[in-house]
Amino acid sequence: MNLEDMLRNEARASAPNPLTSRTGELIAGVRRRRRARAAGATMASVATVAAIGVIVWQVSDLDSGPLPPAQPVEVCTLTIDDLLPDGVSSAVASSAIAPDGQGPAAVVTTTVANPDDGDFEVPVSSISSYAVDPVTGSVRGYHLDGRSAEMITVPAGNAVDWSATFEFSACEGQSLADGDYALHQVGSVVDSGRWATDAAAFSITDGVVGPTEPVGALEPAPVFEPVCGDAWAPPTMNTGLELTVAWPDGPFVSDPSAGGNSISLEPTARNVSAESVAHGVYTWTVLVSDGVVVSPEYLGSDDTRDLALGPDETQVVNAGHSLGDFCAPGWSPSLPLEPLEPGRYEAYVMLMDLDLYWSEGTRNVLAIAPAGVIEITD
Repeated sequence: MNLEDMLRNEARASAPNPLTSRTGELIAGVRRRRRARAAGATMASVATVAAIGVIVWQVSDLDSGPLPPAQPVEVCTLTIDDLLPDGVSSAVASSAIAPDGQGPAAVVTTTVANPDDGDFEVPVSSISSYAVDPVTGSVRGYHLDGRSAEMITVPAGNAVDWSATFEFSACEGQSLADGDYALHQVGSVVDSGRWATDAAAFSITDGVVGPTEPVGALEPAPVFEPVCGDAWAPPTMNTGLELTVAWPDGPFVSDPSAGGNSISLEPTARNVSAESVAHGVYTWTVLVSDGVVVSPEYLGSDDTRDLALGPDETQVVNAGHSLGDFCAPGWSPSLPLEPLEPGRYEAYVMLMDLDLYWSEGTRNVLAIAPAGVIEITD
């Protein structure tokens, strides 16, 4: 009997609604609708329903010589909380940072996803980047884009990546001191308000930008079981694993009666720690609308496997979603799924700990891929 069959039998026997959480609560975590991960030398992928556009802008005179001493600016007296917008636009933004081989220079990639019905524009001049003390939140360095007239157009239901290569101006000294930092970015959408990314961890060692490994000893996967109608609020994790996924083009038609997965995926798990990691794993895909869980794929995937990775090693797994309405009132495993309502959804693939499920009966999440924006039509 595979995991799916076993879980279905358990659900039928234990409760009329198998999606009711066994934990009684969700663990609060990162802000809804945005999740950034340290990306090392590769950019975290963000799913779209069409081809992702890439706009690359190089800061002028990057290689013309050493930077002059940083001039104090107001942001150096602030914490990141002082700079985050109170009201955010509907844009879903995340960022990643990687070295570019030029000492303290870094390639910073900003991904802006548009869940709205119409296209929107992001002024490049509105995007500011901050190197922040991860403990105190104090700003230690900055890059303020104020000279470009360029606009980044993000089509409806799509995501666009914008990359810039620069050195942070340091609040103290000529360049950022060695140590660990958090990258935060703030920008705006024309006529739609400001957005901000969550933190992307990075470090500087011997003057060179690099990824930050998980701090301290790796921890067990936290309990996380998304429940219909609850806010999407994943826990923070220090499992040493990162998950990325390339989403197929849409739009999609919700027709669960046809059988099989309407979306079939091959996420990539990567060990971003300095330790070897090993788990039995399965995947679980969840659909979210306006920050609310609307269709967690029933009890996960029956693609169970052993995952054993050394530092920076990767492994491909399988995932998917049948695009059926698992949150329909009165639904149970014995009833056929109803189609989902047409519209745009955020989709999250989670890598779950199978070992803890077998031993504890709990659902524990090892990694969550960045959101994919999918469109479902009639």
